Amino acid sequence: MEFKKACISLLFFILSFPLFAQQKDFEVWTGIKYKTVHSRRIATTLTLQSRLNENMMHFSIAFADFNLAYRLSKNVEVSGAYVFVRKNTLKNGFLTHHQYYGALGYEKKINGISINYDFILQNNHKDFINDAREMIPRTAGRNKVKLEYKIKKSYLPFVYSELKHQLSRFEFPELSRIRLGAGLGYRLNTTSRIEIYYLYQHFFSNQPKQRYVLGLSYKIRAF
Repeated sequence: MEFKKACISLLFFILSFPLFAQQKDFEVWTGIKYKTVHSRRIATTLTLQSRLNENMMHFSIAFADFNLAYRLSKNVEVSGAYVFVRKNTLKNGFLTHHQYYGALGYEKKINGISINYDFILQNNHKDFINDAREMIPRTAGRNKVKLEYKIKKSYLPFVYSELKHQLSRFEFPELSRIRLGAGLGYRLNTTSRIEIYYLYQHFFSNQPKQRYVLGLSYKIRAF
């Protein structure tokens, strides 16, 4: 009941923002993450997500993220992944994109607060069936920080931030996107949890420039 009240309060807080101006959009993201721990060092994760944009009126993106992670030490992990993406554009309909990324992650717990930092280097391109000219990959670097605090055994509030830079061989890195978010996780049992979160995105080139996201995620961990 307490978790339900917290979710309703968060929803009213989100809807209090001016979402429908020309430079703004409201999106809804739903997803599921299934993580399998194969050994003390190796784990695989499958993440599925779908997104609605245009103030929740348009199905925009669905993707499947296949990730392989290797733990170098107690606090440091490296991973690599392939992401299959289907984008539903207003002009051209559904287009296929491919994304590959490598990540270096660091995790530390201090006085009940879990600190997670990830640096991600990614390449993505359109499928050659759509347009052979779009096969040239676009490279980006992402810096992500997440702080999570455990309340009792079940409640896990968190805050999140991310900076994304477009990378080019001929230019300095260009800041293209900022993300700021907050949410609440609820542990259902020892292997699963649900999360509701609010995310603010600011784009420096794309339209609309400001996007507000309400997200819901279900996470499962298998051994």
